[in-house]
Amino acid sequence: GVYTVLVPEFSDHTPAYVWGPPAARVFELCASGFSFAGTMHGHGVEDVLGQLVRPPVSLRPMTVASALQLILLQNIVPEIEARRVTGVSWAYPNPRGPAGLGVKGLAAWNPRDDLWHLFSSPETWQQLAAWCGSDAAALASEVAHRAAFLASLQASGVTAFQDVHQHITSYQL
Repeated sequence: GVYTVLVPEFSDHTPAYVWGPPAARVFELCASGFSFAGTMHGHGVEDVLGQLVRPPVSLRPMTVASALQLILLQNIVPEIEARRVTGVSWAYPNPRGPAGLGVKGLAAWNPRDDLWHLFSSPETWQQLAAWCGSDAAALASEVAHRAAFLASLQASGVTAFQDVHQHITSYQL
């Protein structure tokens, strides 16, 4: 089976958090079939990646790219006075990028119009589709179906967390 390791936070702020060699081990477990979810403080995606490849974690960029592929950026948004996911990025091996990684923004939330904007260069769709084991047209179609599903929830007044969660868990294409 697939096992997921839950890390409360990658940092050295308290003994309950994970940092240094134990943090590196969490990333290395992905090569053995594990996955993980965790949080980490940083001033953007590049800062987070830099912290992971520098001591004391000292991960190789390829290890980071193979384990940490999708990054959700959460910020405090003054317009709504709350934390909110404001961006989704994809990390992939790129020797010319910071810390040997490339970073592509996949989506960003604009607080002024409260809309998500997808970044959809043909190259990004092709690379992301290959990572998903699909082709660009099939991935674009799947994203469009899911966007329509979410829009239908909103249009029908399904906005409470538990209700949205229930609908998403039962979603099938």
